[in-house]
Amino acid sequence: MSDERLRELERRWRQTASVEDEVALLSERSRAGALSRAWVELAAHLGHPAARRVLGDGVFNLDKMGWSYAVHPRDMERSDFRFLMLGLDLWGVPVLVRGLIALARVALDRFKGERPQEVRAERYLSAAEAWVLAPGETTFRALDAEANSFSELSMEVFRLPRGPERLRLDQLLRAIEEPGAVIHNATLGRHPRLRMGDTDPRARIRIESVSDNVAESIEAVRRELVPFALGYSDPVAKRAAPRA
Repeated sequence: MSDERLRELERRWRQTASVEDEVALLSERSRAGALSRAWVELAAHLGHPAARRVLGDGVFNLDKMGWSYAVHPRDMERSDFRFLMLGLDLWGVPVLVRGLIALARVALDRFKGERPQEVRAERYLSAAEAWVLAPGETTFRALDAEANSFSELSMEVFRLPRGPERLRLDQLLRAIEEPGAVIHNATLGRHPRLRMGDTDPRARIRIESVSDNVAESIEAVRRELVPFALGYSDPVAKRAAPRA
């Protein structure tokens, strides 16, 4: 399959936005070795229609990081929010963190709506995104430095009078904190092996919808991860570009 043919398939899909044309593009990219099955499986896990069509109607098995399960593609839409999020760990910590960042960004937008002059939460989340793009000691140390300021912010919220405002802000900050917390635990070798049904709260990351409408949270994760998985774009890199 020539590069010219792939470009033609991509042009056609971008013009029509049809599932059929995207299936043709993804199928040819897979056959040409430009798209691995693992990334198609990630998009399918997130419920992307074209990715599920590429995989076909059969059951696909994921066996990574010591957790095996088999899921029929047609059952993906019935997967609950926690299943969707915990499953991201099968593609590695950076992918899980990207999913948590999607939720954190929703929370950050709401937090900034109530505290428009506050920048510590934004800086902390930006540091987590920098680690995702270049995992290593330098970005980890930068995240660790921002964590101190973020902790101060969390304590300030904790000192507010008990009531709806404190509860609301605390919940938003917890969602913003989670990507960095997972990075910290993974870097120090304390990242838990995530298993469905595990009753030990220490073995769980905090996975909570940041919206009363869980579908809104799922859609935020899909918007963040599907383009990245299928090689269309990288939302994290786009946000980081102006900061470079």
